[in-house]
Amino acid sequence: MVFKVKNSLVFVLVLILIFSTSIATYIQFVKGDLFQFAIERNVNGLVGTGLFLTTLIIFELVFYYLEWKMHNYIYSNVLIDIKSSLSRQFLQKNSFDHLIAEKEATINTLSNKIDRLEVNYYRAIFNNIYLLLRMVFVTFALMYINLYIGLGLLVFLFLPLLVTRFYKNKLSVTEGKYQLYKGRNLDLYENYFSNMRSVKSFHLQETIFNRLSQSIIGEVLTYKRNQNTKINANILNSSLSYFSHLLILIFSTILVLNGQIQAGTVLTLIGLVEQLSMPILVFSQNLNNINSTKEIRKEIEADLNQVGSKNDKSYTIQDKLESDGISVNFGKTCLSYDNLTFHKDKNYLIQGPSGTGKSLYMDILLKNRKEYQGDIYIDQEVSDKAGAIDNIAYIGPSNNLFKGSVFFNIAFGRDLSDQEMVTIKSLLGPDLIKSTSIDDLSSGEKRRVLLLRGILSTRNLVFFDEPTSNLDRENVYKFWEIVSQVTDKHYIVISHDHPSKYNYLFDDIIDFTGLVHRSKGKHD
Repeated sequence: MVFKVKNSLVFVLVLILIFSTSIATYIQFVKGDLFQFAIERNVNGLVGTGLFLTTLIIFELVFYYLEWKMHNYIYSNVLIDIKSSLSRQFLQKNSFDHLIAEKEATINTLSNKIDRLEVNYYRAIFNNIYLLLRMVFVTFALMYINLYIGLGLLVFLFLPLLVTRFYKNKLSVTEGKYQLYKGRNLDLYENYFSNMRSVKSFHLQETIFNRLSQSIIGEVLTYKRNQNTKINANILNSSLSYFSHLLILIFSTILVLNGQIQAGTVLTLIGLVEQLSMPILVFSQNLNNINSTKEIRKEIEADLNQVGSKNDKSYTIQDKLESDGISVNFGKTCLSYDNLTFHKDKNYLIQGPSGTGKSLYMDILLKNRKEYQGDIYIDQEVSDKAGAIDNIAYIGPSNNLFKGSVFFNIAFGRDLSDQEMVTIKSLLGPDLIKSTSIDDLSSGEKRRVLLLRGILSTRNLVFFDEPTSNLDRENVYKFWEIVSQVTDKHYIVISHDHPSKYNYLFDDIIDFTGLVHRSKGKHD
């Protein structure tokens, strides 16, 4: 009934609202009685009714408190559920063909789209449940006082709902365009601000600023159009609501002059009309906000309903890993690779000039990409493109670490043995081991942390892509010495600058220079 909210929670909220709205409606009758007793100078009636009114107001405040607490509870839980589900789904990705675009889209959803729903959808829809109940109670109360007033109210005060229906699709479209612009600009900010060295070096400050300014103007103009649509709908709603309110008050005055209702009933009538005219106006405005989130909810629903990679097949290499007829489109170039075989119990060094597709090939071999032609065999059986190899640890060329301590980035919470601690100290030193945050580490220090992650992993096959980049000569030799002493693992290493004295560690040295073939166009 409500987007991603359990029906049982909505039912509890509705029960609370029924009590609060019924009390709020009944209070108007008590206020009318109090006024009538004042006209009649009935002191006993005034005192008794005043005490009763005070009690009702206290109960009304209690239910208002419960209502607000329930609103907060529901929204907090929905926020946790949606953000957790999207985060889990993204973390389960096994294919990284379009990782950057998917990452940016997911971050935009987590940080922007979902939060946008708080006011424009959840608070609006919860408020409308309350307003709808109030309109029902008040309309019946008015019809109880005078049938004609109640029927007139149904005709005049509900006209704003037709306005909302008229603007529904337009609001959804303009809000969707605005959110799209915000997402694009978020990508632009990250891209431009991540290239500050180039901005300074090539004196691009004005060029980049002009491009950013155009994007900002486009975003603001889209926001302005969205808000203008809401304003047009709201001003039309306000005009209809207040005009209807005026007609009801005129009609009520005529009834008083004709002696058909008492003066105290007039106060009740005015209170009820006040309770109804503004709620209908706000109800209509809330509907506009709810309608404006339609596209956002569709996008979030689509993200949540994507088939996650948690059901992809997992593989464990028992003997060997082979490639057969692998080719991949890389821009306007197609790279074709000779067939290769990697045995689980052997070490391999992969060499070759930059641009020969070494890392791209290994990405395919490790099932990090699905957009390629050919087959990957695991233990002589063709494997699915969507899958994961469980007994391979991958350490890439970038120095990206997780937020947290050095120990967490090495072992991910696993208890380390005394021998493993000796290995860590030999490459990091005692000071870095104590670091509780990776934020202050240099690029070389981060690299050493990543190398230890691979060396001390529980996987028996480790793939290193340019392991010693950003390391000084001393630490390069320390790393290779540690590798030479580890006997329970085997390695596949891409490197162009390893010391030749450690060639003896490898069973096979593969030069990609003659193994990769380039052609123009795309292969089917």
